[in-house]
Amino acid sequence: MEKSKNFIPLLINLKDKRVLIVGGGNAALLKAKGLYRFTSAITIMAPEIKEELLKYPFNFITRSYQPDLLEEFSMVYCSTNDYDLNQEIATDCKNTNKLCSICDNPDNSIFVSPAIYKEENITISIGTNGKSPKQAIYIRNQIKVLIEQGILKTEYHENK
Repeated sequence: MEKSKNFIPLLINLKDKRVLIVGGGNAALLKAKGLYRFTSAITIMAPEIKEELLKYPFNFITRSYQPDLLEEFSMVYCSTNDYDLNQEIATDCKNTNKLCSICDNPDNSIFVSPAIYKEENITISIGTNGKSPKQAIYIRNQIKVLIEQGILKTEYHENK
């Protein structure tokens, strides 16, 4: 039996926090689109940046990864297609106490991003400890349908 990872679900206040995504391809695009629901204080750093990313109001640094910029950010997503580079970034983040998530490598990540349903002040996150993001998305989508159909109620009225 595989030992369970020790991820705890948290809601992080991103007000006045800057997020760095290293990578400019599809993995970076997926992370950026998900994060954009919560903040636009996102910087994308990569030598080449997918055109679709450029449509967002993010900051862009068109160059290879340089660790000197880490101090400006609270959270870092390693979203390159270079395993060794992702590991280097993760090590730099650990050495500077930065929150770091490595795409496709939850075992070496400080955090993983859950599948999220957000509607106004309600945020529901589904995680699988990084084991199966598709399963988390599947469950999140079922919850979304239940809420939209009125089967799962999100209004709460406190009895006084």
